Amino acid sequence: MAIVKLGRHIIAEFYGCDSTTLSDRRKIQKFLVRAAEKAELTIIKVDSHSFEPGATTFMIIGESHLAIHTWPEFGYASIDIYVCYGRDPWPAFEELRRLLKPQDYVVNEITRGMEIPERMASATYGIVDTLAPAMYVTYVPRRVLYRKEGIQKIEVIEHEILGRCLFLDGRLQVAEYDEFMYHEVLVHPVMFAHPDPRSILIIGGGDGGALREVLKHNTVERVAVVEIDKSVIEFSRKYIPSVNRGAFDDERVEYIFTDGREFVKREGDKFDVAIIDVTDPHSGLSIPIFTREFHMDLKRRMREGGIVSQQAEDVYLYHTLHKVNFPSIYRTFESVYRYVRGGRCWVPSYSSEWAFTYGSDLIDPMNIDEEELKRRMKEREVETEYYTPEIHRALMTFPKFVQNQIRKYGEILHEKQPLVEEVEKSF
Repeated sequence: MAIVKLGRHIIAEFYGCDSTTLSDRRKIQKFLVRAAEKAELTIIKVDSHSFEPGATTFMIIGESHLAIHTWPEFGYASIDIYVCYGRDPWPAFEELRRLLKPQDYVVNEITRGMEIPERMASATYGIVDTLAPAMYVTYVPRRVLYRKEGIQKIEVIEHEILGRCLFLDGRLQVAEYDEFMYHEVLVHPVMFAHPDPRSILIIGGGDGGALREVLKHNTVERVAVVEIDKSVIEFSRKYIPSVNRGAFDDERVEYIFTDGREFVKREGDKFDVAIIDVTDPHSGLSIPIFTREFHMDLKRRMREGGIVSQQAEDVYLYHTLHKVNFPSIYRTFESVYRYVRGGRCWVPSYSSEWAFTYGSDLIDPMNIDEEELKRRMKEREVETEYYTPEIHRALMTFPKFVQNQIRKYGEILHEKQPLVEEVEKSF
């Protein structure tokens, strides 16, 4: 067995702090927010409870937690900062020291870890993804193949079960083990719903999986791939070639390296099918692609009878954590398109059932006859691993409680709304 480092934990004692400040739990909440921002940590929720005259204030972050316990009558505060290994907690500590102004302090850092099999000992950190409040999944790599920070933070790891995995801004995008499930349900329900898809738009999809599935349809004459970050395609070609399988080099493909939001505002060629495969919106980069304004502009770039598919986040849990979630994406589609359906499939590497949203003014993908789907599949010579005409309608069938969640939690998303997650706070 070997020890793997999983966390960095700072424990500190602050002495001689201002008692008025320590009694003001709202001010302490603000101090925690500033500390987390200083350390570039992912804020999820902050709350506090008063124990007159002091208080306990606690922040949940994507990387673990921050906490302050105050005793104003003694001018004393206890500081607790815990982050995943690979993140630096000290900027948060220094910011709290600056704000609380202790006359003296004692601080200690503890490295947290656990025993793991020797064959995994090369993994010195894990990439932690948040599923819901107090629910996380950690990807422990066998080895790290690529890291780069630019427009997005890009990481490619090799995982013992999932194979090569691509992460953007700390969120898993694609894993060799099961990417075909995601990409086939993103692409084929709308491609087969359209009677003759010739001109296709893909926004995002830099890993090449959606492109690969689109090009299986022999009706396709042109694919415009709009990708904001050229380097995503470059390293996907190099590090995860099993995903694109040569699709990047198809002569029908045209690359446009620009912001997808700006692209749809322009006048230009129109499309039969649009596939929106952008990153999760929680870092802020792709948020405009999920709004009503984006889809109104996209609709003007679609041919008559055009149909749109967009990845729409986790089916069940993300509405508890993020403002841009499946219920709201679905409701936003309903505000733009006449026919709207949701799609879903379990993606093991995400530890989630993933959602997709389909929209059109003329085509209802739910009402395509199964025999017609079989005919189109045979005529277009499309081979799949997950999608079949027999499960086409089942992919778009949701439990009653999910339908209720759409009505209860769904809100139309607008560009002027503050859609990057904000801390739940009372100040």
